[in-house]
Amino acid sequence: MVNWRDSNLLRALCAAVLTVGFFAMIEAILVVADDDWSALYAGDPGHDWRLKADLDLPEVPHIEEGTNFAVQTNANGLRDDPIPAGGPWVLALGCSTTFGWGVDHPDVWTEVLQASLSMPVVNAGIPGHSTEQGMAWGKALMQRGPSVVILGWGLRDAQWTTLPDVQRRPATFPRNTRLYRKLAQSLVGPSKGSVPRVGEERFVQNMADMVAYARDRGIQVLVLDMTGRSETPSHGSALRRLDTPLVVPVVKDEDHFENDSIHLNIQGNRKLAGQLVEPVKALLSQSKPVPQPEQGLPQTP
Repeated sequence: MVNWRDSNLLRALCAAVLTVGFFAMIEAILVVADDDWSALYAGDPGHDWRLKADLDLPEVPHIEEGTNFAVQTNANGLRDDPIPAGGPWVLALGCSTTFGWGVDHPDVWTEVLQASLSMPVVNAGIPGHSTEQGMAWGKALMQRGPSVVILGWGLRDAQWTTLPDVQRRPATFPRNTRLYRKLAQSLVGPSKGSVPRVGEERFVQNMADMVAYARDRGIQVLVLDMTGRSETPSHGSALRRLDTPLVVPVVKDEDHFENDSIHLNIQGNRKLAGQLVEPVKALLSQSKPVPQPEQGLPQTP
């Protein structure tokens, strides 16, 4: 039987309660501050994530440039207007190069393309997504019946890492806490790794799966090769194995941010949109009406 009058036991219990309380308070402060990845995202930052729905963030830091840009999302967690209920429209899938990292929404290439086509172009890009995260998300969106889908994954698939995306699992306690992530970042620091997040063969397989999924539903497909500045350029070459129209953007250094060589600036977004107008118009001319089932999007993990 426990002797609660034992001073050593009481001191140990008090110390444990104080320690747990201290760490709980720090975690609560970090949650309220919301100053890490979670300001934009919901889900697991190392496994699967989405943009939060109904965001209205006037100042998202573009750290490399020392500037800010605004981000708003709709009820589906898309950086765009609501998904069209009918009529022809274009769906753009991909990572931060589709999302338009660093520029305000009107300047993202999807919006510029929309103005040129006089037709909705829905921006479904999620920063950091590889094909491993993007496939389920993209398939659910394709069920909403776009006429054309632009597949823009690849940059993050080719990114070096320590553990491939296919082997990653949702974080469990304490790795899923903000405190743990901040301590790991400060004590261990980023690790570049020596393998791509998605190997070349699996990347091609994932892309081919998405192409087949779209075509089975009568959706025209355009592949956008955004791997030109990736860490493993062979991923871009692998895209040529797909039997689908392919656009390789012709952009220069001045079309990217000065201190962020991956992402397109306003000029680069406009240039990319201009290069997509004719290929998308050609696919639209071949498209047929696509049925739009009443179906929601997958829940945020």
